[in-house]
Amino acid sequence: MKIIVTGGAGFVGSHLVELLISKNHFPIIVDNLNSGNYKHIKKFVNSGKAEFHKI
Repeated sequence: MKIIVTGGAGFVGSHLVELLISKNHFPIIVDNLNSGNYKHIKKFVNSGKAEFHKI
């Protein structure tokens, strides 16, 4: 299932993304990167297991 995660590049959001992937979901991460960091989700996006949109 595709699930939108707002703030997905932050500490809590990136852990939620990891949990969703482990449960065979496809997170769509939306973040403005003001306090989050792309490095937290880079491995998920690069592997094709998640999608990222900067707003």
